[in-house]
Amino acid sequence: MLKKITISQLDTGMYVQELDCGWMTHPFLSSSFKVTSAAIIDKIRKAGIQRLVIDTAKGKDVGDAPTVQESNKQLDQRQQALGEAVAPQENKRSGVANELGTAKKILQDAQSVMHNILAQARADENPRLDDAHLLVERITDSLARNPDALLGISRIKQKDQYLFQHSVATSVVLGAFARAMKLPVDTIRDIVMGGLLHDIGKTQVPLQLLQKPAKLTEDEFAIVAEHVSLGRQILLELNDIPKCVIDIVSQHHERWDGTGYPKNLKGNQISIEGQMAGIVDVYDALTANRPYKSAAEPALALKKILEWSDLHFDAQLVQHFIRAMGIYPVASLVQLDNGLVGVVLEQSTKLLRPCIRVFYDITKKRYVQAHTVDLSAAGTRYTDHKIVGAVNPSEHRINPYDFI
Repeated sequence: MLKKITISQLDTGMYVQELDCGWMTHPFLSSSFKVTSAAIIDKIRKAGIQRLVIDTAKGKDVGDAPTVQESNKQLDQRQQALGEAVAPQENKRSGVANELGTAKKILQDAQSVMHNILAQARADENPRLDDAHLLVERITDSLARNPDALLGISRIKQKDQYLFQHSVATSVVLGAFARAMKLPVDTIRDIVMGGLLHDIGKTQVPLQLLQKPAKLTEDEFAIVAEHVSLGRQILLELNDIPKCVIDIVSQHHERWDGTGYPKNLKGNQISIEGQMAGIVDVYDALTANRPYKSAAEPALALKKILEWSDLHFDAQLVQHFIRAMGIYPVASLVQLDNGLVGVVLEQSTKLLRPCIRVFYDITKKRYVQAHTVDLSAAGTRYTDHKIVGAVNPSEHRINPYDFI
C-alpha cells in the first residue's frame, strides 16, 4: 500500500517509493529506495524534502498516515472548493480571438530581445535593456486588454530554446498574476521585467549542465544554483534597476518554509514579488518539457502547487495564483462529462466553467465539428454539463494549438 508521510514520520526500514518534490533537485540517484540508516533520513531532510510516499508492502508502515488515494481525494476537495469560489472580474477590453495576433507578434519579438540580452550577458557585457523596456510595455498592455491570449500561446516552447522561452513565459504569467492581485501598473511592469531577467545568471553557467539530459550530481547542482547570485551581481552593475526586479532574480528559488536557496529565507523574509516569482518559476518548469522529464499538464501542475502551499509557498498567495490562472489554464485540454474534449480558450468568473473550443469525442475517438462553448453561460445545451478532468494531448496525439 502506498501512503503519504512527512519527513518527521520517516524511519529506518521504510521503503521510499517517491520523493514528493517534483520541482526540486535532490541528491539521490533514484526516487525509490530502502531507508537503511539515519544518515539517509538526514540527507533527505537537508535536501528540503518535506513529504514522501512510502510502500508499506516493501518496508515499515506508519499506521495513521493517509493512503495516496485518501491524500489525493483531500486535495481534489480543496481544489474543488477553490474552483467554486468566484474568480476576480477581469476588465477585458478585447476578446481573446482579437488579441491573439498581437500576442503572437509580441512573443515572436520577445525571442529576439531575450536572445540579445542573454548573449550580451554571456559575453560578460552589461546587457542593454532598452528593447526589454519596450517589450515590457507591450506585454503589460496586451495583458490589460485580455491576458488569456498571451497566457495561452506563451506555453508553446521549442526544443533547445528553453532559457529564452522560460524567461518570456515566466514574465507573462507573472504579469497576469500581478494584474489579478490588482497591483499598481508601475509595479506590474517591474514584475514583468523581473520575469524576463530572473534567470539571467544562467548565462554564466556551463551550457552542458543546463542542457544535461540526465539528473545533475550534487556538485553540478551546486554550480547551477550559483545562477541566482550571479544574476543578482549582473543587475547590480546596471543603473536604475528597481529593487523588485533584483528581489525576483535573488529570491525566486527561496521557499516559504526556508528550504530554498541561496539564503534559506523563510516566510515574509521573502518579498511578495520574490514569492510570486517562486510560484510562477515552479509552474512554468513543471509544465515544460525538459531533457530529463516530460511536461506536466497545467491543471496537474496547479494541483501540485496547491498541495505544496502549506509548506513551500504561502497558501493565500497560491490561491490568488490559481484564481488568476483558472483551475484549467488557457490552452489546457479538458474532457466534459458527455465525452467531448475541448481546449480552454478563456477564463470566466466561474473557475470550473471556462470558455472552451470543443473538437473531439474521446469515447468514439474521432473529431467532431469544432465549436466554441461558454460553459458559464445559462440556457445552452451545455448548461448541465461539466468538466470531469484534464486530458493529456500526447496520449491522443492532439495539438491543442491547432484549435486556438
